[in-house]
Amino acid sequence: MSPKDLEEIDHLIYALESKGLDNITTIIKEICKDKPHLEDAVRKRLVALNKMTWLSDDASSPEENKPEVLFQFVSGDEPIPGVILEKLIGHGGFGQVWKGKSETIPALAIKILPKDKSSTEIEKTTLAWLQTMDHPHLLKIFEFKETQNFLFVLMELADGTLFDAFNAAKKSGTTHLPFSKLLPFMHQTAAAIDFLNDPQHGIGNQGIQHRDIKPQNLLLVNGVLKVGDFGLARLLSHTMTSHTGTLTLAYAAPEFFEGKTYRQSDQYSLACTFCQLATGKLPFDGSAAEIVAGHLRGTPNLQLLPKDQKAVVEKALSKKPQNRWNDCQEFVNNLEKSSLKNLLLTRRQILGGSAAGLGLAYLSYHLISRSEVRDQDPWQLKISNPSFIHKLSPQHHFGPVREISIGSMLFKNPPSRKTMGISNGAFGPAVWNIQSGALITTFGKEHGGACATLAPLEGTFAATGSDTNNIALWNLNTNTLVKELEGHKSSVNSVQFSRDSSKIASCACDGLIKIWDFKSGDCTHTFNAESRITYTLAFGPTGAWIATGNWDGKVQIWNLEKKTKTDLGSHPGKVWRIIAAENSKTLITSGTDGFVKIWDISSGKETYSLEHSHEITGLYLVERNYLFAGGEHKVYVYTWPDLKMQYTIDITNDIETLSACIKDEKFICLSVGTKKEGTFIFALPMADTKTKTV
Repeated sequence: MSPKDLEEIDHLIYALESKGLDNITTIIKEICKDKPHLEDAVRKRLVALNKMTWLSDDASSPEENKPEVLFQFVSGDEPIPGVILEKLIGHGGFGQVWKGKSETIPALAIKILPKDKSSTEIEKTTLAWLQTMDHPHLLKIFEFKETQNFLFVLMELADGTLFDAFNAAKKSGTTHLPFSKLLPFMHQTAAAIDFLNDPQHGIGNQGIQHRDIKPQNLLLVNGVLKVGDFGLARLLSHTMTSHTGTLTLAYAAPEFFEGKTYRQSDQYSLACTFCQLATGKLPFDGSAAEIVAGHLRGTPNLQLLPKDQKAVVEKALSKKPQNRWNDCQEFVNNLEKSSLKNLLLTRRQILGGSAAGLGLAYLSYHLISRSEVRDQDPWQLKISNPSFIHKLSPQHHFGPVREISIGSMLFKNPPSRKTMGISNGAFGPAVWNIQSGALITTFGKEHGGACATLAPLEGTFAATGSDTNNIALWNLNTNTLVKELEGHKSSVNSVQFSRDSSKIASCACDGLIKIWDFKSGDCTHTFNAESRITYTLAFGPTGAWIATGNWDGKVQIWNLEKKTKTDLGSHPGKVWRIIAAENSKTLITSGTDGFVKIWDISSGKETYSLEHSHEITGLYLVERNYLFAGGEHKVYVYTWPDLKMQYTIDITNDIETLSACIKDEKFICLSVGTKKEGTFIFALPMADTKTKTV
């Protein structure tokens, strides 16, 4: 069909909309009387559209256009034994959602779906699958029950939605959510969507497409985002399946209007959602017919997005699914990378607008245009099995590599991106090119100690803690000491950046835990662990709290704002490592007892443990891929978050520490620091499901 005919179909749909949708057959013939060759195409378009809602969820929608609810339930009803309805909290074409309770759950959401004989069995199959899922960013479905006329889905009760947060921002006088606030929620949403879409997580190697991703379905539970409202979810067979059901046109992928669904369909809806939340404007607006035409052939309105973000979103909004990003996480990761410049400008304003000292160095390094970066650090590797790459020379450390941190760095002079690492030990910090294995430089023995860490966000800054009680901040672009932080009374055991790089946390043998402002170097908080030696710590994802592990096995959480301490639990021996997962509710610890323990922060309970025959001295989490646990001569590789052991990696020397990073979304680079033989570098496939020993 020619482009002219496609445009003409749009005009005919506009005309139909203006006349109303009663007596469709008669109206189609009337509208198409001068263009009878388009009548069949217009009719097919309307068949697809009739399976969707013509209007958005806008409060301005006429009341008569809102779908009727088949049954009117009232507060106090007990529609199924043991389940009591308390308050109506939502309704639409799907039915109703109530706040309620059951005999075993004091507060839950109850979704009531009218049964449709043609789709009920599919819904039940999908819901049964979803009920078994325990992903941190999927709304938990406890169970579902049915009567002759309805399905009752008992779900986790949310506090609100991102749409609520968006509306609250508008009421306060702003037009959108700040990117820094929105980005963590985008990561969490992407993780959930990709989990649903992944064929290996479905039934019979069929993933699930949500098919109704929009701000109203991105729920918040204790500050954590959870994707909910699975009313349109269907099994996704191979790459494409038929699309039926209602959804909001503003977020609908173009293929929906052809009755099809692809693996990248939810990504398109997520991109529309991002546009609305980040700018206050949807990529396509107007009448229902104009929105449909926009999705099918129009150019999205992305004028309010920064230039770098715009290119990433345009790809996610490609008309052809195969031209979009591979998955939602790749979309959001590129969104974050391309937005780094804007994030730092915002942070600069928050920190007072000063560009002096650390602030200037940090900012100027990041203002390099991506187009100017010549060396993208390409590793010409095709990874299908764990592969040993090389060993970083042990000659510098002459003993244990007590800590190593690796990651991607963007250098200013000359503009380049490389995989780098900083290690520390008795003979002082050392900087490495991880790809080549070359030692770049070393710093003085007086800075030697147990800890080292790179700044997040591809920064060229690092921090190390020394046995002489100080913390050193390094500029790895110039290989110079920027500043020393003084205040501890004994050896510094652990130092970490917050995820936005604005703060540094440290702990030491003096039992003190300190928080430092990265820009000024000032100590802003000091906590006392009651004379306990504090060995390891981790920032929570938002930087509002830190978790620590002590020599006596105690695991504790420190709230920076409230200046309070919470005892979570303990290991029977020393806590070697602690990690805070990005879902804001999970801690992971390892100790001399050989256990890796998973803790639920909200309940304060240990929820799971992995037992090993020796102490676990190294622990590292690559979110949505692997949890690495290392001790003695072996690294154990578990998928995250399901904690299934995939394979082990044998090392020829006792393990001291682990670090890892994702390279170009293609493979994982793992570094293993040992007691006597330096650091071993491996390349690992992403989320392999095969178990093997290498």
